[in-house]
Amino acid sequence: MRCTLLRVRGYNRFDLGQIRELIITPESPIQLVLGTNGAGKSSLLALLLPTVPDRADFDADGIYEYHCEHRGKSIRLKSQLSKGFKHEFYVDDSENLNVGGTGPAQWGLIYEYLETNDDFN
Repeated sequence: MRCTLLRVRGYNRFDLGQIRELIITPESPIQLVLGTNGAGKSSLLALLLPTVPDRADFDADGIYEYHCEHRGKSIRLKSQLSKGFKHEFYVDDSENLNVGGTGPAQWGLIYEYLETNDDFN
């Protein structure tokens, strides 16, 4: 699995650094993240894997968006707090596979399409 985009907005764990929105598009398999204690380095690392984010970690208009390539497929995950914390999951150019927009369904899709397990996160 290779992350191609991470976008977070309103992520509370970046508050010390006063980062409102962060977009990362890794072009190399090796990335260097620098920052002082409490800047959010470990929190960022946790977001670089596909996840269902915790509502408590985001402001009311928060967004988590994650794109990756896995086994020849393009996977896109999106979670939006501004819409009641609705989750979306896309494979290639498919329709949203998480029709109900729920967290448990999102986890199920992550496990199924990205071949993860409970030890992954």
